[in-house]
Formats: sequence, C-alpha cells, structure tokens
Amino acid sequence: MKKQIIIGIVGICLVLVTIGVYFVKTITKQTASREKSSKQLVEVVSVDAVISNPGHYRGFIGVEGTVISIDESKNIFLLGCKDVCISMPVHYKGQMPKPQSGIIVYGGIKKQDDGRYVFEGKEVKSR
Repeated sequence: MKKQIIIGIVGICLVLVTIGVYFVKTITKQTASREKSSKQLVEVVSVDAVISNPGHYRGFIGVEGTVISIDESKNIFLLGCKDVCISMPVHYKGQMPKPQSGIIVYGGIKKQDDGRYVFEGKEVKSR
C-alpha cells in the first residue's frame, strides 16, 4: 500500500513538473517574440505623403516634418513641410517639440467621427 502511494505521488510530481516546464517555455518564446517585433524597423514617411493619402497608412509609423504651430491646451501641434504648404494635426501628450523644429513623430493615424484624420503621437524625436 505504501509503495503504491509513493509511486502515485512521484507520478503526480512528474506531471506537475512537465506542465511547469511547458508553461515556462511558452512564456519565454512569447517574450522573445515580443522583443523581436519591438525591434523591427518602423516605416518613416513624409508628412506630405500622409496628408495626400491618410487612409493608406495603418499601424505604427513615423512621420517626418516641421513643427508649424503648437496648442498646448489641447495637446496638439501641427506638423507640416518647410514651406508650410500643408499641415497635419498631431495629438501628443508628452512634452511639446519646439516650433519650427524638424522632427519625426511616431504613432498612428486615427479617423475621427467627423471623417477627419488626426495623428496620435506616442514619441517625438529630433531629425
């Protein structure tokens, strides 16, 4: 009787160890996959390209341009080209860039209920 109990306990322990090893391997693979995807290159495009076809760009991108104006009360700045021919509103909750500075803002394009597009900025870097 004691021998059967010991064999049963050892068997249960082996099953639990096997399940634990499986979960550790799975979590390790998922973490490595996330790290690899976060290191992938992000497409950087000009503000002109985005404005001419905002529906074309999906996901996380970088947009390169010049800061035209800033409205800190609304957490928005306008990103345009050097000759101020066109501009794109960027909603950004971080520290606002300096006016007339050349930047790349990273984030995604969102279509608002009224049909207009706004860029949701997550990070700003100087060019």
